[in-house]
Amino acid sequence: MPFMHLAYPTYQSVEINPAFGAFFDSEDALVNFCNAAISLPNELKIVSLTYEKCGRDKMLQGTPIEFFFSINAMLSDQSKLRIAVHKKSIYSSIDHQILGNKSFRHFSPYKITCEPGELFSAHSEHYDYVIWLAFTTEKYRTDRTDKEFEQISKSWGQTYRKTTSTCYICYEIPLFTKELEYLETDEDRWIFLLRTTPQADKAFFLGIPVFDSALKRIMSSEVSLKLAMQQDAESDIQMEFLCQMKNARDRGRADSCYKTALVALGLPESTSKEDLPSQKRQVIALFMLDEGVDPFYTAIYTDLPQNEVEKLQKILETDRAKDDEPTGA
Repeated sequence: MPFMHLAYPTYQSVEINPAFGAFFDSEDALVNFCNAAISLPNELKIVSLTYEKCGRDKMLQGTPIEFFFSINAMLSDQSKLRIAVHKKSIYSSIDHQILGNKSFRHFSPYKITCEPGELFSAHSEHYDYVIWLAFTTEKYRTDRTDKEFEQISKSWGQTYRKTTSTCYICYEIPLFTKELEYLETDEDRWIFLLRTTPQADKAFFLGIPVFDSALKRIMSSEVSLKLAMQQDAESDIQMEFLCQMKNARDRGRADSCYKTALVALGLPESTSKEDLPSQKRQVIALFMLDEGVDPFYTAIYTDLPQNEVEKLQKILETDRAKDDEPTGA
């Protein structure tokens, strides 16, 4: 994975090595970086991100930090792409096979294991970009009094014990409400859980995966779907999660078919649907429907009324039925 360069106001640029992270010496630097991180080459913007912690009791024993991710993103055409497990932890009886980590027994394609300085080679193949966040400031040293630590821990809602070898600190960072739109959640902040040691002067954050084309590959993964369908507990949550995965897969198929249709018409892939006459949008819609794209996403990508897309779908089905009829002697 190559180095990535992002420019933001505080510094001219920051060089990010996905293996070892990017280091910031202040909270403002982190905010500036996150603001810059929403402008990636694929023009996919993160408009909100939340995550849930799992394996709470094991975390106290010094095992890696693991999270479920919930991401809201916005495509360059302003249509929203929502991949989320909002406010729900999805546990199961099967080990997570995709990323090869068997220390926790649960399922989620967004599970990340974070250790200070650890190279996420097991994860990097699934993401086109991985941004690591870390602080290097005295504020996050662990040589605090027990009272200070207890106060910080309560911000997470539970007091974590302080040991001689490992210490968990909870620190709250306000959501950047002016720059980002926070969708469909009652939270008004992100809570980052940091892990460090009494001797360390660095507190490492978890890695944040930033998806682009890899997103479609992950969400359409038959392995992921089969793993999810094997679960026999919390079926209602799993069904909701499967629906979210299907929606992401359907949108990926719609995006691909729409661009293919534009190219077939001799138009650049970046052509906006607003620049297309109604007749061409109907032709594109017919192609998308014929390729198996969901009518809902066909209507979104072609900007045609839903009832018009449904009529086109019926025309297509009628034509198919005629093609299937046996010809007379």
